[in-house]
Amino acid sequence: YKDAFVVKSPGKIPQPSFIPTKFTLENQRLEHYPRNPKIVEWARVMRDESGQRFVKALSEGTRSMLDAMNALRLPPPEYITNGSTKVILRNDFENREVRFRQLSTLATSEFTNLFPINITLSEDSNYSIRELQSNILKLLRDKLQNTGWFIDWDKASRVVAHRRGHFFEVNSKADKFLKIFPAYIFQVYSFDNRLYLSIDYDIQVKNVATLEVLSRYGVTDFRHRPAQVKVGDSWTTGIIEDTTEYYARVVLPEFENTDEIPTNKIIPSLNKSSVKSMLKSADIHFDLDKKVKELSLASQKNASKERAEKIINQAKFTARELFPLAYNGFLTTLSDNPVALVDGSWSQNQLVPQPFSVFRTSKEPEVRFDNNHTESNILSGITRFGSYDDRPLDLEVIPFCLSGYEEKMQALLNKIQQGSMNFKGIERTFNIRLSYRGINAKEDAQEYLAECKRLLEQYADWEGNPNRNRIFLVHIPEDKYPITNVQSPYYDVKEFLLEKGIPTQMIDTPTLDNPNFKDLNLALNIAAKVGKTPWVLPNALPDADFFIGLSYTENKDNSQLYRTMGYANVFNKYGRWQYYKGNAAAFDYDSKHIHIGKLVTETLQNLNNLPESPSIHIHYSAKFSRRDREAILEATNKIRPKARLTFVWQNTGHNIRLFDNKAETNGSLSRGSYVVTRPHQFYLSTTGYNTLRQSLGTPIMLEVNVQTLPSETFISHRNIAQHLLALTKLNWASTQSIIGEPVTIKYARDIARLSSAFLRRKGTFKIHKVLEQTPWFL
Repeated sequence: YKDAFVVKSPGKIPQPSFIPTKFTLENQRLEHYPRNPKIVEWARVMRDESGQRFVKALSEGTRSMLDAMNALRLPPPEYITNGSTKVILRNDFENREVRFRQLSTLATSEFTNLFPINITLSEDSNYSIRELQSNILKLLRDKLQNTGWFIDWDKASRVVAHRRGHFFEVNSKADKFLKIFPAYIFQVYSFDNRLYLSIDYDIQVKNVATLEVLSRYGVTDFRHRPAQVKVGDSWTTGIIEDTTEYYARVVLPEFENTDEIPTNKIIPSLNKSSVKSMLKSADIHFDLDKKVKELSLASQKNASKERAEKIINQAKFTARELFPLAYNGFLTTLSDNPVALVDGSWSQNQLVPQPFSVFRTSKEPEVRFDNNHTESNILSGITRFGSYDDRPLDLEVIPFCLSGYEEKMQALLNKIQQGSMNFKGIERTFNIRLSYRGINAKEDAQEYLAECKRLLEQYADWEGNPNRNRIFLVHIPEDKYPITNVQSPYYDVKEFLLEKGIPTQMIDTPTLDNPNFKDLNLALNIAAKVGKTPWVLPNALPDADFFIGLSYTENKDNSQLYRTMGYANVFNKYGRWQYYKGNAAAFDYDSKHIHIGKLVTETLQNLNNLPESPSIHIHYSAKFSRRDREAILEATNKIRPKARLTFVWQNTGHNIRLFDNKAETNGSLSRGSYVVTRPHQFYLSTTGYNTLRQSLGTPIMLEVNVQTLPSETFISHRNIAQHLLALTKLNWASTQSIIGEPVTIKYARDIARLSSAFLRRKGTFKIHKVLEQTPWFL
């Protein structure tokens, strides 16, 4: 922006013939009139009582304009008075550009796992950015494959590979059946029309036993599994169609045919669960999960620093040994220096921050407990002050357990009532008085459902009781009935009671065997499910009236067609849970936008005190199409035509890491920091370095993509980041002060997970209306 711009004062600002893009600066509104892409004209706008815009009188406005220019580190205003007053505001383009370049080259402790790709194009080449991204990744994949690397994954615009022969020695017996390889993930990103290679560390667990060996240890179902197949003297990839005792019929894509291959020349790919079953069958006692956590750095406190070192070393190797890459009309080289994060505080009021500018939100959000006490540490706050909702409740518990566990169930109930350590018990903490008539003990959990039905026939008033003063506490032995089996009694009982409007809390065997340190979380879950509000935010979140977390699930029915269900959970601007809504029946995926629109309509119709011009934030983790967003806008306009929608898609399925190698940190970017990469995108650290909780492994940043409708509405990165950070403090399923994603998304995932299991059981599921205003899914 090299040209100066002029504001005349006093006098009214002419109304433009187009809708301006609005921005916010220190609670004052600025309007940007885009006449020329290289010229920006600004006017500080106020409104009178009737809503008409006017410019401050000179005597009132000079100080605020000077403050604003100082905040932007720009020259002070110049005044020329001759009948009227001209105020010249210079944007100092040249000096700002020099300063930015200097900042970009300064040594910094904060950096990414992105490495710049330099491209030289021939004069007659005409590649788009997307074409360059795709071609560079394909060239890199081929180079890896041709220089002794094994390609583990080549989908979704990323390549995962490990060097052949490089593996961890983990166990002399287990090594005969599996190998764990250090691997790296490669992906090409585009930011601000520049390309970057992202590199991340990974591990790959590979079966190395042939099909012949595996069949001796009870692993028999190999149909449709990918495999490495030896053809002649070389290995190729194939798909197993069927097996016999000595041969298997294998599809060989490389040779475009199907062949009979001896079983001793086929190494099938197995998932980790199958590998563990194989080790168990071979009587090899080896904790694979523990080893995987150790080698993947998931169980280390300072994993980020070690991961960053591995990534940088791999980048140096990649730049030296795998680049340059050449193709028809272009040549690429790779820088082995990671992209540094530029401190954005010097330009935090710039309308469009430079890519890779890092900003900080305000201090760690606090939450409010009983008697308006606030605390940022949730465990400390709930034990010291008690629940925000202190209404007394007499709650009857209906406990179920296996025969032989009666004493343990009674001990657990006593522990919840009396508390332990700093937990003062459910009555003093949540004002809930527990009672129970007896313990329902059965020889088999399969008998639970019949007993639940008998009880509801005997006590018909239990069904749909709006007081929610009863909860079933059900013990399901997970070793006998794994939660992955949707036909388990776990789902039998839970689905039945939820459809009857009765809250349920499931208990696993380890909790009964050793309830220490679990009693508080269990009491918290019980309190939330019967309608208690354990804590809320002390202040309203800025520029928001309601938050709606949307999710949907997909399942195949008997005809192999995908059936879809949509769900919504609503929070107000104080982060207080409002209610849940779900579609009454499944629908085809192709008509998802129609049913999601209907779901939003029903959700908004149930909102109390909805303003005429509400600011509604739609959070979702599964990317919606433009058609979905337009359907949601159309549905909203039927209820509130003046509503402003902010769509916030939060993605964790990316390959970007953010580091901070300061000595006092664990190597990760501190919690509450966010890095702007595009005008509508930033990466937020929610589980990075903090003083509340030490975390293991390397935090995954939350990729946040924001779009507003109507589209001319300004997006404040800072406001959105503050929303998301505060909403991570509202997980009523745990007393942990920090979780990785806001509850709008976490609860949506929980709803989708449970509902998907219910749908797979019988194809329909409808929560009872009385539970719609409680987080029944915790």
